[in-house]
Amino acid sequence: VVELQQEISASEKGKDSGIITLAYEHKNAAHAEKVLDKVANIYVRRNVERNSAEAKKSLDFLEVQLPEVKKQLEGSE
Repeated sequence: VVELQQEISASEKGKDSGIITLAYEHKNAAHAEKVLDKVANIYVRRNVERNSAEAKKSLDFLEVQLPEVKKQLEGSE
């Protein structure tokens, strides 16, 4: 795994673009393609998981705050 990490390079295409470029050289092009495809899929999956977790935190916060704000509004009427 460590060796593979050293052989794969990743760089962002433009600042804050969210687009990354992966490169991996191997004597077997089909193998290199499979490895990079797997790495890209893991990256996308983890990104989705992270975004889902952040969205859940926001939703949980709003579910707590909404009743409190509603109470405040009703009290000010």
